[in-house]
Amino acid sequence: MSGNTGTFKVAPFENSVGGFERGFERSVAIVKELAVGDTIEGLDADKRPALCTVEAIGQFGHGVLYGNYTKDHFVLDPATGNVTQHGAVGSRTVEDKYEVMTSCPVGLDEAGGGFTPMDGDFCGKNTSKMGWSDYLLIHASMLRIVRATGGYWFSASAYSDFDSVVQHGPELCAAMLACAGAGTECNELERISALFIDSYYLTDDAGNATMKGMPGLGKVGAPGSVSFVVSQGKASSTEHTVLNAAGAVAGAAVVAVLLVVTVVARTVLRRKRSPPAPATIELEPGSLKLDPVAPPSKRPSQEGDGAL
Repeated sequence: MSGNTGTFKVAPFENSVGGFERGFERSVAIVKELAVGDTIEGLDADKRPALCTVEAIGQFGHGVLYGNYTKDHFVLDPATGNVTQHGAVGSRTVEDKYEVMTSCPVGLDEAGGGFTPMDGDFCGKNTSKMGWSDYLLIHASMLRIVRATGGYWFSASAYSDFDSVVQHGPELCAAMLACAGAGTECNELERISALFIDSYYLTDDAGNATMKGMPGLGKVGAPGSVSFVVSQGKASSTEHTVLNAAGAVAGAAVVAVLLVVTVVARTVLRRKRSPPAPATIELEPGSLKLDPVAPPSKRPSQEGDGAL
């Protein structure tokens, strides 16, 4: 998005003239003048007006914009209530590109339009729209990662090979959705994230900050892993699930064998103690049931903001 996009910045004030009074002062502030910790107007998860804290802000070079956004920047579509790519709508300019992430899923520009912190580089250029519920999962996941590690993800200076980042973006987006969702399937997210760091797509400073914020990276469900952060501690490896299931089946089999041995032993004892009888003993049937990463492109990204 354009660094000259206007937002409504809100700051608290105190007025002691005529009696002590507290309130908020509203002013227009362009994106490139915002800083982490500032408060701007936006929308919450229910699309209600909210005051939102700027969590991350960064620049992603120079490029083509239409109006205030790149054509693949995700904005709120008021007609559907979902997020969609902005498209080539508005005057075409070439200028510095920025990204802003707030504590709210959507920030508001001075025209009242809702903007997100992501574009087509993350979930793929062909993902032209996204349902609101899926977007909320992606935003919440990004926000947790930013708070655990830092806001450098939204700055081009944090990446040493951004073309490769774009190449893996759609996989990472899908894996993040799977981990943040109800199923908390996080193996793939942890695998891709570890590959991302091990492949030196980040600068040394950004890589070190990532490992400091997420020291359990690469271990599914471990405290400090990306899966733990994204799933809020609910993640568990599907491999561990399989092993646990196998252990449960084995345990059931052992119990079943012990039950059979016990029944046989008691039957033998009864036969030894009982006097001979001509009657035939009929046994009832039992009811127990046993249950490769493609090579990185050398062609630089042309129009994406470059956000996650």
